[in-house]
Amino acid sequence: METARLVDINGDGRVDLLPNGVDFAAWWEFRAKGDGVQWIRHELPQELMGHGVGSGDINGDGRVDVVGAKGWAEQSKASSDDWIWHPEFRLHRDAPIPMLVYDVDGDSDTDIVWSRGHNTGLFWLEQLQTDGQRTWLMHVIDASWSQPHTLMLVDITGDGRHEVVTGKRYLAHEGRDSGEWDPLIVCVYQFQGDSKTWKRAVLSSGGRASWDLDPKAVDLDGDGDIDLVCPG
Repeated sequence: METARLVDINGDGRVDLLPNGVDFAAWWEFRAKGDGVQWIRHELPQELMGHGVGSGDINGDGRVDVVGAKGWAEQSKASSDDWIWHPEFRLHRDAPIPMLVYDVDGDSDTDIVWSRGHNTGLFWLEQLQTDGQRTWLMHVIDASWSQPHTLMLVDITGDGRHEVVTGKRYLAHEGRDSGEWDPLIVCVYQFQGDSKTWKRAVLSSGGRASWDLDPKAVDLDGDGDIDLVCPG
């Protein structure tokens, strides 16, 4: 396991643990047990094993689904232990943690923002309907820098719209990845609905700020705007 995110998978109002498993696919529910906590493992489709995981409601049924580099798993009506696998796309094997699952273009369906965590490229998958079937169209957001390993969805500008924030991870594989020795960079991307393009703002470039496995967005100094904690 490389890292994990907290997500309410089963809709009970409590967060669960969704890790990125290279050789397993599962999520963990925790329950209070006396003075301690009981962790309950729930299996996911094994096709989700590998680098890259995300969660969100892909098909609009109100339940949380799980996405990976090889497709997505639909949570069934019957149980959060029952999943239906949809191999509708296949991404690169170094997909990010997390993949962002939300309605990018405001057309009332769910899209996916993803990247190559150990190579170059930030992309989004647009969900479409073709002859009554769900299809996905890939768009490039930015291919000018490498190692966007972790993606974050946050309203940086305070205008009520979410932006994608990401940056370059520092020496993830000791210099062996493509572009790993390039200058560090942290960027925010805002989708432009009229042109279906993205506006990039560079927050830091060539400095010491990088973007590793678990950055945070929070108002640290209480001045009413969002600050970023950028672990190296």
